[in-house]
Amino acid sequence: RGGIRIVDQAGLEGVACECYRKIRQSYAKVLPVTSA
Repeated sequence: RGGIRIVDQAGLEGVACECYRKIRQSYAKVLPVTSA
């Protein structure tokens, strides 16, 4: 289906709860990093 592209990473982290970083790190362990 669709995808999500983060255009303001710093802004997202600034407004997200502290769990965002932990979730992102968990995904990074199992999903490859891709560049658009």
